[in-house]
Formats: sequence, structure tokens, C-alpha cells
Amino acid sequence: STFRGRGLEGEVWGYIARRFYANAYMRDAEETVQEAAVRLGNLPLEASGKYLSQEGFYGVFSYFRPGGSKIPELSPGELLRVVEVKLVEDRTKPPPRLSEADLLRLMERHGIGTDATRATFPQLIIDRGYAVKSRGVFKPTPLGFSLVESLRKADQRLVTPETRRMVEEKMRMIEKGVERLEEALEDSAKTYENLLNTCRERIEEITTSLAEAIPQQARQKTGGYSKNA
Repeated sequence: STFRGRGLEGEVWGYIARRFYANAYMRDAEETVQEAAVRLGNLPLEASGKYLSQEGFYGVFSYFRPGGSKIPELSPGELLRVVEVKLVEDRTKPPPRLSEADLLRLMERHGIGTDATRATFPQLIIDRGYAVKSRGVFKPTPLGFSLVESLRKADQRLVTPETRRMVEEKMRMIEKGVERLEEALEDSAKTYENLLNTCRERIEEITTSLAEAIPQQARQKTGGYSKNA
């Protein structure tokens, strides 16, 4: 029979039903990224835009539908009319800190983890001392900063989502029968072996950076870390 729940129960059921239908029956979404280079006299200007060219599964599962703004299509050498010129003085602002919902949303967007494993990640980074949570948002600790920075210097792939996403994608391909388990394991092992060797080559630099961060983190914790968040 048709489910007729209301309120929170109905919303949860709707989320599950839409997610299942999107995964089982809908096509992938396609996003088009636009870039334009324009010259105003001797001043080079750039503009960018992005939009969903194929909405795919977002047609039924719109919870994480990405935003975007489409710029007009231009041709090389096309002359544009200058509508207005303004000089604005401003200061750059840091991006807002992530809440737990923001973090989980980004992990899902980048294809990292499953629904079950993603749910444990926020508490995991707190337990390991990489971040603290204050006023509903995460703040990286000195140890977290040092870990990311030292790994980034060793190899960018150690701190970007692509490597983990590659493994997750291979698991999905195995589940669909598109890729063999042995081949996926071999490819993944080679990738991680290369990254491990890179870390071994720079292990002294990495451990020194982490060791320097631990006393600093201990001092902040003693002085009431969350008060400064």
C-alpha cells in the first residue's frame, strides 16, 4: 500500500525513496563549466560560470543540487558593449567554517565513503585531534593543520578527494560487474604504494612538523581552546 506518513517521518521516507530511485533508474548529471577571457583596453578580465547541462538524477533527488550561474555564450574576437565600470575597494574574506552537515555533504559530493562510513567521520577527526567542534562548526587544530600541510608538500594527492574517490568508484564498478576485483586491487595497491613511498622519502620532514604541532596544541587546549573558536 502507499505510504501516507506525514511530518518528519514522511520527509525521511521521501528522502530514502528519492535516493533509491535516483541511484537505480536515473542517468548521471552533467555540469558544464564556462570560462571567458575578455580585454577592456589594456586590462585583462576573466569570467566564469557553471550550470547543469543534464540534470540527470537531480530531477528526482534535488537535496544536493549544485548552484551555479550561466554566462552568455561568446565567440573568439567578439566585441562586447561596456555597460558600466566601477572601482570597488573591499577585503577578502575567509570561507565559512564547516558544520557537520556541510562536511557530510562535501564528502557525498566528492564520492567519499558510504552513508554508514561517512556518519562516523566527524567524530573520528575530533577523536584523533585533527579538529575541534565549537558553536556547531569545525575548527582545525595545530596538529590538523600540520598534518594536511606536510602531506600536501609531499604529494597533493594525499590531501585531495581524488585518490579516495578513485577507490570508492572502483568498489562501485566491482559491484556493478564492470571491473574485476583483482584488477581493481592491483590498480589501487599501485597508487597507494607510490604515495607510501613518497611519505617514506619525506618521513623526517613530516614527523618533525607533527612533533612541533603537538606542544602548541597542548598549550591551546590547556588555555581553553574552545573559548577562542
